[in-house]
Amino acid sequence: PGDIRRVLVSLSQDEEIFDDLFNYRFKDVLGEHTVGNIILAALCEMNNGSMLRAIEHLSRVLNIKGKVLPISDMPYRLKAVYSDGSTVIGEKNIPCPGKRIKYVETVEKIRANPLVIKAINEADAIIYSPGSLYTSLLPNLILDDVKEALKASKAYKIYIANIVTQYGETNGYQLSDHVKALIDVIGKEQLDLVIANDDMNVDKEILRKYLDDNQDLVYPDVENVNALGVETQTSRLINVQDKYLRHNANKVAAYVIKQLIDIL
Repeated sequence: PGDIRRVLVSLSQDEEIFDDLFNYRFKDVLGEHTVGNIILAALCEMNNGSMLRAIEHLSRVLNIKGKVLPISDMPYRLKAVYSDGSTVIGEKNIPCPGKRIKYVETVEKIRANPLVIKAINEADAIIYSPGSLYTSLLPNLILDDVKEALKASKAYKIYIANIVTQYGETNGYQLSDHVKALIDVIGKEQLDLVIANDDMNVDKEILRKYLDDNQDLVYPDVENVNALGVETQTSRLINVQDKYLRHNANKVAAYVIKQLIDIL
């Protein structure tokens, strides 16, 4: 729900009005949930447990531009298999310091939302976003019918890589490690371009905060990515917001739009 809430608010044409309200987190009451999560849960219950219908209703309330589609209208659990052969079930249990994740899979047999498959089939471009690699991005791509739709799609496919590693999931990962994990799921034929940050000169005080949390900048080992058969473009893509490292949205958008203009 939290991911859905953030996406819906960011796409709202009245974002300034709803941002603070929907992201407001109650303290010591209502389980410290956010206003947006509670509204989304209420809409889900009002629609017989359908998250898809809840999102449709909330999209109208927020007057969003675009469309938000859950990968499935059924909840499913993630299972992680580590390089030492051990396994764990549950998204919150997957980040495990000291262990390297080999792959993730679903516990239940899940079919994708047909609207997602339709969107993939009709897309001119598909962008794999940054985010938690094994518990946010890949869980959307491991469903069989999603992989089949991506394979059949002629869309141009771009991966926007993470700026920093994530403790417990991608410790020590370079750019090529992120890319390899992605193409292990979807195949290198389903990835045309990687856009990555190459700015390693971050303010030391800001970087120290990340290092203290066992996170580091993702090093752009472009040669190793190219050896995987994937084209890479790098640039200074970091934007500091409230002392946190974020993607420079305008630069990333400019790269994507220019690439699509050239290709399409």
